Amino acid sequence: MGEKLSTHWTRQGPGPIATKGYRSWVEEQIEEARARGDFDNLPGKGQPLDLSRDPFAERDWLVHHVLRNARVLPEWIELDREIREGIRWLKAHPGHPERAARVRELNRRIDRFNLLVPSVSLQKPRLPEGF
Repeated sequence: MGEKLSTHWTRQGPGPIATKGYRSWVEEQIEEARARGDFDNLPGKGQPLDLSRDPFAERDWLVHHVLRNARVLPEWIELDREIREGIRWLKAHPGHPERAARVRELNRRIDRFNLLVPSVSLQKPRLPEGF
């Protein structure tokens, strides 16, 4: 019953994270561990990382594994490539009679891309009609 709490729980004043900031404190901890040699004898040291598994797709791992081995890209990545190629074509052919139709088709691809892309920050704006 007479045990004392560690100074971690009874510290007076702000702790190291409050005074240094979280990122600085973490970097300091990593540097101290490196200086002590904590990272020197880790298993796999000097070997390439195995990045074949997607930790965010655990449920669909087999599907992703097969598609990756077949060199199949997700649809949104293919659409991104097609959109960029289409915009390059439009810039290279300013007076072409197919421009309006190609802009409409690119906007359909952009709409599909925006539905599939995994992050809102990656979405693309539609092209204006007179692009």
